[in-house]
Amino acid sequence: MKCEECKREAAADYKWRLSQLLKRASIGLELNKSTQRISVYKHGGKVSQFIMIGRHSSNPSYNKDGRICYPDNEGVISEAWKTGEKIFEISNDPKNLEKYCNEHFDKSNIPREVSKKFKMKSVYYSARAVNDLRENRTAVVVWESTEALKESKKNSRAVGGSCVRNRTFYYGQ
Repeated sequence: MKCEECKREAAADYKWRLSQLLKRASIGLELNKSTQRISVYKHGGKVSQFIMIGRHSSNPSYNKDGRICYPDNEGVISEAWKTGEKIFEISNDPKNLEKYCNEHFDKSNIPREVSKKFKMKSVYYSARAVNDLRENRTAVVVWESTEALKESKKNSRAVGGSCVRNRTFYYGQ
């Protein structure tokens, strides 16, 4: 097996294992409805982008990979990276795609042409930054839902807090 093949295989295995941890966490936190998804994005460091390294949704359509890279100046990922946490809701119904995309742009700087292509038209987002054992910021955990649930706010705050307290997503030296 060539070195590049080994790297790809190891990355796929790591992503699968992290996705299994996300599945267990979402079940344990009762955030496993088919309208919800949890993802982890690692920051690329010098490359100024995020890479999705793990994802879980009980809905197979929402479990698929989206974009390969996410700019670090867009979306809830960007805000959580900068401030440690970000929660926001989209008040416009995704059925009115123009208003939905405009609100995404206004609230999170996601270009309209990007939000139009979202496979999961979420209306509620909660994101928390994750630090490694040296307290260096390394990733962002995002929980999102296609439903605007009052209970979502309470439960989604638990995602980042529980994962960080239990060191579920800590990695590195």
